[in-house]
Formats: sequence, C-alpha cells, structure tokens
Amino acid sequence: MSAGPVVREASVTINTYDYQSALVATTPEDPVYPYPRLNHDQVGPPAPKQYRAIVLENQYLELTILPELGGRIYRWVDKASGQNLFYQNPVIKPTHWGNRGWWLATGGMEWALPTDEHGLNEASPWEAKVGQYAGLASVTLTNTEQRSGLVAEITIKLDAEHSYFTLVPRILNPGSERVAYKFWINGMFSLGAHQVGPGIEFVLPGNQVLIHSSGDPALPGAGQLISWPVFNGRNLADYGTWTKYLGVFAAPQAQAGFMGAYNHNTNLGVVRVFPHLLVRGAKIFAPGDLDPKLWTVDGSSYFELWGGLAPTFADEVTLEPGQSVVWEERWYAVGDMGGFSYANQAGALNLGLAPGSVQVAATSTRWMSGRLVLWRNGKQVNTWAVAVSPVRPFRGSYTPSGGDVAGPWGLSLLDETGNPVLAIGQTGSALAGAQGGDPAASGLPAAPAPAGVPAAPPQAEPLVILDRDGHQRDWAWVEQEFGYELRRAPLLSGDGRAFRLVKLQESEAGPVYLVELRDEAGQPLNGTALARAWPDAPLDVSGYAAQSWNGLTRAEVGFPDANGSWGIQFEWSQARPPGQGEFAFFVLSPDIPSDVLARVAPLQDTAYRVLRPTFQLRREAGIPGSPGVAGPAASPPKAGGGGTAAWDARLDQLGITVTRAQAQPGQTLYRLVAARFQDEAEAKSLHHVYIEVLDESGRRIVGQRVIMAWDDGQSVAVTEDKPAPEYAANVPMYNYLGKYRVYVDGGPSDVVNGLGLPGKRHVCYLLTFQRKRL
Repeated sequence: MSAGPVVREASVTINTYDYQSALVATTPEDPVYPYPRLNHDQVGPPAPKQYRAIVLENQYLELTILPELGGRIYRWVDKASGQNLFYQNPVIKPTHWGNRGWWLATGGMEWALPTDEHGLNEASPWEAKVGQYAGLASVTLTNTEQRSGLVAEITIKLDAEHSYFTLVPRILNPGSERVAYKFWINGMFSLGAHQVGPGIEFVLPGNQVLIHSSGDPALPGAGQLISWPVFNGRNLADYGTWTKYLGVFAAPQAQAGFMGAYNHNTNLGVVRVFPHLLVRGAKIFAPGDLDPKLWTVDGSSYFELWGGLAPTFADEVTLEPGQSVVWEERWYAVGDMGGFSYANQAGALNLGLAPGSVQVAATSTRWMSGRLVLWRNGKQVNTWAVAVSPVRPFRGSYTPSGGDVAGPWGLSLLDETGNPVLAIGQTGSALAGAQGGDPAASGLPAAPAPAGVPAAPPQAEPLVILDRDGHQRDWAWVEQEFGYELRRAPLLSGDGRAFRLVKLQESEAGPVYLVELRDEAGQPLNGTALARAWPDAPLDVSGYAAQSWNGLTRAEVGFPDANGSWGIQFEWSQARPPGQGEFAFFVLSPDIPSDVLARVAPLQDTAYRVLRPTFQLRREAGIPGSPGVAGPAASPPKAGGGGTAAWDARLDQLGITVTRAQAQPGQTLYRLVAARFQDEAEAKSLHHVYIEVLDESGRRIVGQRVIMAWDDGQSVAVTEDKPAPEYAANVPMYNYLGKYRVYVDGGPSDVVNGLGLPGKRHVCYLLTFQRKRL
C-alpha cells in the first residue's frame, strides 16, 4: 500500500501590489456593499509579501492552498510531469474586471459567491481547518459571505491511492429568508506553459454552446447559441483558431459529467468530473489577444474552466432557510495521451482516427492492470494487455486491413476482474451507453440484447395492450402494426426495482405522443424524467440511463406533470427524424433501470397512429439484494440488523449491529433498509463501505452527506449520480473490525456499528438507507 497523504503548514512569498491602501468603503445602496471598491489610481507598487499556506500532498500531486487569498488552491503540481497545472501569476495585481470593479488575477482555483463572474469574496480571508486521518488528508475552508449571509464550506481531500483531489462544496443558508444566489468554481490553467495558445484543446461535451462574451466579429454576439465544437467550419475546441477573447457556456446546460483541456505542447491535461444533473454549469473562457499587462508583468497567460450550480451566469439557484446544497467533484491530471475524449473518476480514454490507423490511449486515477479493447461496428477487433496508472498512460494504434478506418469505433478499458470501467463509442457492451459513449459514434440498432434480457415481453410481466377502440391486442399486433421492440431492463438496482412498461394504448387524439409514469401504487409519478431517444437528437443523455437502449445516443427529455403524463409531447412530424425511422421511449434514472420501447421497423399505416406507453415503478421478488454482490442472498431479519429487511447473515457473525433512530410523528428519518457484506473474494482487493441513500419513493438522493466516524475523527462522503451498479457514495476503510460506524447526516439516522477490516483483510460493506416519514 502506498504512503498515505499528508497535510502541513507552510508559507508562500508573492510580489503583491499595494491595493489594500487603495480600497474604498461602500454604502448600503451600492450593489457590492459591504465589500470595498478600489481606486486604481491609488494602487501602490508591488513588494514581497508572505502568505500563510497549507500543503496537501500524496504520491501523485501536491496542492498549495492560501486561506488569506480567498481560500484558493494556488498551486497544483503534478508529480508525474513536475509541472504546475494552474496558472500562477508571479504578482498579485488588481485588474479592472469583476463585480466590485477589481479582481485579483492571482491564478489557481477560486470560489465565486454570491454573484456571477468572480463573485464578491474571492479576495477575502477564509477560515481553514486541517484533517489528517488514516488514508485521508483534508483542508476545510469556510467563509460567511457578507452580502447574502450564506455560509460557504469547501473541503479539499486527498486519499492515498488516487491521483485526483476531491472537492466537497457546501453552501448553507443559516438565515430566516429564502436566498437566491450564484456559486461558481473557477480554475485558471496554463498546463505547464508560460503562455497558452495553439496546442490547447478544450473538452466540453455537447453539440452547442451559449456565447457569454466575445471580441470576435466572426462570431455571433452575447446570448447567442452556436454549434460546438465546429462552427462555420472552424473548430473552436482548438484554441489555435481563436483570434479574440471568448467565453462560452455548455448549452442548455452541461451535457455530461466531465470537462477539461489538454495542452499538446506540454502533453499535460486536466479533467473535471462532476454530478452534472446537480451542478449544471460548465464554461470555458480564454483571453485570446488581450494584453497580458492587464493582469501580470511577465507576459504570461491562462485560460479558465468554470463549473457552477446554475447553467449560466444569468441563472440563479435558491436556498430556503436552513437548507444547504452539497456535492462532490474530482479533478485530476492526465499525461501523455494525445488528448482525451471521455473521462470519469476512474480515468480517461482517447479515441481518434489518423490516415490509415486508429489511435487509442488510456489512463487511470490509480494503478490498474487489465485490458484495453478496440471495437468496430460493435465487434472486438483488437485488444492490448495494459498496466496503467496516473504516471503511466497507455498509447497504441491499430491499422485495419487495407487502411480503411470507416467506423463506428468503440473503446473500453477493463479492470483486473474483467469489468469495464471506461467505455466510449459503440463497444458492443451495454456499459458504453451507461458510461457516456460518443454521441456520434453509433447508429441504430447497435447490438443484440444483453444476455438474459428477452426481446419480447416475458409472460410473468402483465402488459395491457389496447387499440383505439379499447379492444385487447397481443404483442404480435404491436410488432406488425407499429414496428416496436420491447427490451426488458436487467435487474441492476439494489432492491429489485425497475421501471416496467405496463400498458400500451393506441391514441385517440391523433398524431400526439404522450408518455405516462406511475409509482408502485399506480399513482402519478412526477419527479422522474422521461425520454424519447434517437440517433443525433438535441440532447445527449448517454450518462443517465443504467440500461441498454438499442445504441440510441440522444434524447428529448421531459418531466411528467402532476397527472403522471405530458412528460414528452410531440407531433407526428417530429417522431421520425430525417433519414431515421428509429426512436425509443424509456425512463431516465441514474440508479433504476428501465424497460425500453423502441421502434426498429417502419410504421405500416401512417394515418395518425401512435401508441401511448405507460411505465410503472415495480419491485420484483427473488432479486439479489445489492448491485455487484456475489455472496449469499439476504437472510431474514436478525437481532444484529434490528429488523433490517435485507440483512446479510454474515454481518451477525462479525458482530455488526444497528442502532435505530428515534423520531417524532411527522418527522423524517433515515432507515437502514439493506446491509450486505463482501468477503475477500467478493471485494476483489477493495476495502470500502458503499452507501446508497434513497428518498421515500425509492429514488436516489443526490448531494446527501453520509458520515463514517471513528473514535477520534470522521470522513464525509456525498452521494453522487453514479451509473448502476455503482453505489452513490463510498469511503475506504483502513482500520480493524469494530472501529467504524456509518450514518446519514442531517437528521435522525440509523447507525451501523462495528464496521472495519477483520484481521486487516480487505472486505466491503454495502449499505442502503431510505428516508422515511413517521
């Protein structure tokens, strides 16, 4: 096992202009009050100034944090290359930008609250608290924003095994009034270069962006949508094509959970992985031909990667009194890969075409041996045995017979156990869609149904089929008249839940499609998204659904109304995209798989014939209790589990117990509803507690804090919208059996006691909590 991460105090000396003497107090009618403005004419010359610094370090990276300068991460050294990924200004010089009329272009990563641009408190001192635990080191930065009263808490964490650092932002409204605000993270990068320019490649998933600001007369003005990355034949992902400054937002919001950039001159890149359903804003800015004298003295330059809670600077989010929002996101460096096309917290892939060959690359955020598999038309054509790590990416190429590189292509990275951890494009695997495949790489149909998933509806699952006169019909009628195929969802959820197609009703209303969604009791369910998908539709949803859906890569998304319908409504003319007869309906959920109703053949009669599908949340018996658990099925409730419905009997033998939470009638609490154990063989060298937190209807709660505590400390994890079969959060264990307890933060919660590593053997625990109201 590698040496654990460390946190230590240090100091940094930076030449700093005397802006403090030029600050001008504001009055309450000023929109930036009580923050000061600046008389730029009174700013004094630079002089060396010492700042307190906190250093976080593990075997892969070193972070330097400056609490006095907005709590920013000032320096990020990638140990593999020895380079600083961040832009580090040699002077602290106030610019004329920002809401206050001045902004310190210090470099690094800053936190902008409660306004857009660079916020109001990025230059204020923040409180800092350090933590050092077995296998984990952290710094928590806290600031009460003076105008809104919101409390911002940013925790930065390192573990021993991964090359990423984890950010856990938490914004709390401690007041008695609702607060509308904006929160953005801004990282300023140069990726090991003194100046940025040609050779920088931006990675922003999606096919359109909204212009925030631009000095380029060849581009539309602010507030206009343009295609991405290519607009009017110009590849805007290549910074070498920029002539002026430009800032763009992913539109209509972030389309996948990753973004970043790669410097082909230094062979160094940065990846941001984030929960894009919650943190919806993704922005890129670079200064183009702006004079570096505006912010520095040595001609150095930078670009910015932004992430925010709202989609654009024009949008706000709100917090009710006492409410908070929290999430986790991870940032890591990538080395010599030639760029990257897809990334998640496990690593990154690159897949590209060269004359006569296919170029591939892979890296991971921890050491891993496995296989890299290249696919063509959904069939495996080449494989490489690889041992990848943050300091050792893999690059390879494949030359097809005759040099024909026509696709579609796919690439997947399999770990030591043969499980895919990264996939892009058409790989012939259901995981490619769930992990975020290339939106343009695959057509329809893509691959045969996964093993064990029948193409026709199973007899055990009742499906009502009615024509427009109310007469019962069979599935053969659906296939013949409408060209539909039904793919039953595999049972991947932790408690056997799936969204099942339960009814098809020929519409009486003519050429309008409606989709209904019902809960387990048959009542309208209006908090879950529905999708109509097809190749090359406006919105990429490849990272949302945990099932195979016929290779469809794009979708139109809707949320049902209070009646459980109207999630998607579109006219017949929209139902058949040009050149494509195929589309499908399904339910979008990060953790509950859905049946897929897909059209794979032409409609026989085009005279306004449509079928109205109804999906219902079902819980099916005889299902293994937790994703990925190969051990025995759950035993009946035992004393150790305190009545937990799905309790692994082996937990009793280990002495694991549950302390039940107490609550008053009408109060909500978090109940443990499933607890599983993985022994050494099942855990496959992992040593974690995996945690799922569900709401009252059984849907995953995203952004919920969970605590793993021990006698003299604790570790905080935050639930994320991970694809099934992954749990929403996990925390590594390093100590003996009996040392840990786990519970849900923020309210009465059951507590699982006595967790740990029996005899220091690597085992895992899989816990599911559900929010209930008494």
